[in-house]
Formats: sequence, structure tokens, C-alpha cells
Amino acid sequence: PVRGCGGSKAVQAGNGDGIKCIIVGPPGSIKARICQLLAEDGLRHVTLGEAERNAIKSNPTLGPKVKERIRERTAKGGGGGKKQDAAEERQLDLDVICWFLQQGGRGSSQGWLLDGYPHCEEEVEGLKARGVAVEKLIVVKIEDDGLVKIATGRRMDLETNTMYHVDGLGGWSKPPDDLKDKLIQRGDDTEPKVRATLAAFHAKYDGVEALGFGDKHEVDGSGSADEVIDGVREFLGVKKRAAAKKEGGEDKVVDVGSDKD
Repeated sequence: PVRGCGGSKAVQAGNGDGIKCIIVGPPGSIKARICQLLAEDGLRHVTLGEAERNAIKSNPTLGPKVKERIRERTAKGGGGGKKQDAAEERQLDLDVICWFLQQGGRGSSQGWLLDGYPHCEEEVEGLKARGVAVEKLIVVKIEDDGLVKIATGRRMDLETNTMYHVDGLGGWSKPPDDLKDKLIQRGDDTEPKVRATLAAFHAKYDGVEALGFGDKHEVDGSGSADEVIDGVREFLGVKKRAAAKKEGGEDKVVDVGSDKD
């Protein structure tokens, strides 16, 4: 029988008929907003980082391994630390993700949305061996130059922690004239940093579409998430849900269907 991570059962992530999907998109794209909207619709949004943080807090077997890896990465960044084995890295990622799905995936009757994982054949096969078969793939597509224009135009108001964009792109408003001289550009938003980040993304994820996840849906990342979310919902078979409202002292989520209904 297929066994789950750290236990005797296959991974149970939500209901058996729930959505099992991954989403991939470059940093700084509308992917984050799409994930937020789908989580509001009832999907469980899962990232490796979130799974790692929960393992550190709650898993006495995996938690210490994750903490040690973080220490090694920090030391390596400072010139120290031992060289990490790629196979060991993938195995720990797999163990952490499967454990987290087993623990937290049941919280959604809709299913889950894995953000940026898996991204190679070994990870896909590892999930299948644990009883997890990813059935759908969402890919956010946008040219690098478009993302560079969005990222390099962002400006931060440090007093209010508010982000603006000099041209009003990326979902951010243009800054008021009286604030322009006070705003700063973050170090990560300079063009060399942005292009280096995008190069790392392409090296890791450009082959993900060939991994055979079943149904695929491409999203035009040059627009806003609100413009494309109905198409994503239709692809996944989920309905938009309104914010919870108070009725008789209890929260109630109202199904309002698509924005175009």
C-alpha cells in the first residue's frame, strides 16, 4: 500500500474528489492575487514555506531537519555551511509538503492549490508514490520586460507602508504629487535584481508544463487578477464566494457565482 509522510496512511488532502492543482508564475506577477482570490473561494492555498514553518512548530521529526537546512543555507550565504545534496533536498521538501497536506489539507472541502511545487519529474513521481496525483496546472504568462517595468516602477511610502507605481501598473495606484519626493525604491525592485530573480525562476520552472499534470490553463499575466479570475474559476469548477456576513451572530459565506452571472 502507498504510505503517507510519517504515517501509515496515504496522504489525504481534502475530499477525494477535491481539486488538486498547482499554480506557477514568475515573482511579481498576478499569481499571488489569484491565489488569494481562490483561497477566498474555499481552496486551500499551500506553499512550501508555509509547510516548513508549520513543520518547525508542530512536527518533532521534520521540524529539526527544516531548521538545520535553514541554518545551513544561512551559513552558505555568508560563505560557510556544507554543500547540500539535491536528492536530500527534494526528499525533505516532499516529506514536508505531504505531511502538511495530510495535516491541513482537510480544512477545505474544495481541495488545494499547490503554489510552485512540484517543479521537476522527481517531485511529481514522489507525490504520486505518496498517493498525491496533481490533476490541473495553472500557468501565469507574462514577458520578462513587462514584469521588469512593473517591478522597477514600484515605490514605497515608508511612513504608511503603502506601495505605489509611478505609472499605475501592477494593481498599484499612481502616487499623489505631494508624496512623490518621499517615496523610495526598494533594493529588490532595481532592474539587475529583478532580472536575476527572473533568471532563477526560469531555470527552475520553465520545464514544468512538460511534466504531464493533466488539464492546463494559461493566464495572461499582463492584466489584473480580477480580469482573469473568472476564467480560472471556470477551469477549476469553483464558484466565487462573497465575504462572510453576520447573521444571527454567526458568520455565513454566500455563494454569489461568477462576476459575469
